[in-house]
Parts: sequence; structure tokens; C-alpha cells
Amino acid sequence: MSLTTTAKVKAFAGITSTEFDDQLDAIIPLVSSLIEAQLDRTIESATYREWLDGSGERYQRVTEYPVTRIFQAAYAVNSAVSLYFSGGSMATVSVQDATLKLFSVSSAGVEADADLDLATYPTITLLVAQINATGGWSATTETNRGSDYSLNIKPFDTQHALSPDTADLYTPDEAIDVRVADRGEYLLETIGGGGFPKGRSNVFVWYTGGYTTVPGGLEAFANQIALDTMYGAQRDGSLSSEKIGNYQYQVGTGGSGVAVKGMANALVQQRIAAISAWRRLTI
Repeated sequence: MSLTTTAKVKAFAGITSTEFDDQLDAIIPLVSSLIEAQLDRTIESATYREWLDGSGERYQRVTEYPVTRIFQAAYAVNSAVSLYFSGGSMATVSVQDATLKLFSVSSAGVEADADLDLATYPTITLLVAQINATGGWSATTETNRGSDYSLNIKPFDTQHALSPDTADLYTPDEAIDVRVADRGEYLLETIGGGGFPKGRSNVFVWYTGGYTTVPGGLEAFANQIALDTMYGAQRDGSLSSEKIGNYQYQVGTGGSGVAVKGMANALVQQRIAAISAWRRLTI
């Protein structure tokens, strides 16, 4: 998501000509990506599935904000799938980045990877069918879990799955009634008493967070940085370096792409304290 547009930058600076439009069209996405990297988040509204450490209190903080919609909140887990690999000397299973990763080593020592995109197999029933279609792997669906969403499977690093050992995939279990707390755009609160059970990675929240419109203050910073980068790129190409506050960057010759990126990054760094109000929250 670009944090501003060429038209907005020009209006911000009072520019009426189209002379620099092509430059701004290229600079704005660069500046936006550098700002988002410093904020460690995507500003644009998106859907998230998070496993959080239960607070033990009525309020629970999520990492992306503002929260605009809650699809599900739950605690604890229930086994949804049991799977194993036969006919080999080693097998492991992991779930990371919405992908089920199956790794095996055959009896002849041949390694094999199978990465199953959970979004491609949206229910447990469909995912189990694909596991069973993957050579050497077998899986069964636990009772009443076939319609669970595969994307809600709890992530984990690795489990051994060489038969007779099995690996289990878990989905959220006990539902929690929640709403967005009045006192914060990143706080959820339970409804009807009780709280979020205290624990380690035991609370699941599926929600929409982020902005549909870039906050005005952040947009203003993006406008200024884009302008400063554009003007800097137009300086004499014979300049080899320039210092901005405590930051120094190489301009090089001819306004190269590397030099422009360095310039933009230095300008972002100069304003890091000001834009940190929109930083991703640390749980």
C-alpha cells in the first residue's frame, strides 16, 4: 500500500506542473516500503490469525490495529488431524507461514519435501485428502473436525512423524465472546464476565486490522520524504555524498537507483521517532 500518491505529494508542495510526475511515481512506492519496514507492519487493512499468550485478564492486546472486525476468538486447542509417514527412515512435519511442510527421508536415503498451501485446501477434509495423495504419507480426520478451517491450524516448528509415531495438527477449541474495547483500537475485551485464560500461545484471534485510509500524519511524513528524495535526486550528479542530520548517504553519479534508495532511507531514519506512533505493537 502506497502511503501517498503523486497527486497528494504535488498538492502538499504546491506543485502544478507534470514535470516530476514520473520521478514521484517511482519514489513513492520506495518511500512507502521503507517506512513500513521501519514500522514493522503493513499499514493497509488485512486479515490476521494470531496465537497469543493469554493475558489472564479481561483485556487482550493484538498486534495489528486498528481492529475493525473480529471473526473468531478462542482458547485451547483440539486435535484435528493425525498423520504419519511410512516406508522411510525419517519424517517431520511443521506448519509455518500458512504452509504445511512435510519432510521425509526414504529407506534409500532420498530426501523429499512437500509443501501444502493451507489456503489451497481450506478445510481439514480437503487437506487430509491431499496428505493421503502425497507419496508415503497417511492422515486421518479427528471426529467433528472435518469442516474446521485449515488456515486456523496452530503453527509449530517441527514434530516427528515416522510411523509408528504420529504428528497432530491442532485447531482452536473453546470460543470466547469478545468485542473491541472502547479504550483502545488494539484491545479486545471479553463479553459477559471472565477473561482470557493465562497461558503460552493459547489464545487464538482471527480479525481484520489496519487502515483503509492512511492516517493524515503518516501521509504528511510520506509526502515530505518523497519530496526531499525527489529534490535530492535532482542535485548535481558530481556530489559523492551528503549528510542529513546524523545520517550520511551516497549520491553517486546520475542519481542511480541505489543512491536514491539510500537517500530515501536516510530521510526515513531521520524521522523514525516521529513515525513510531504507528509502529507494529509488540505483544
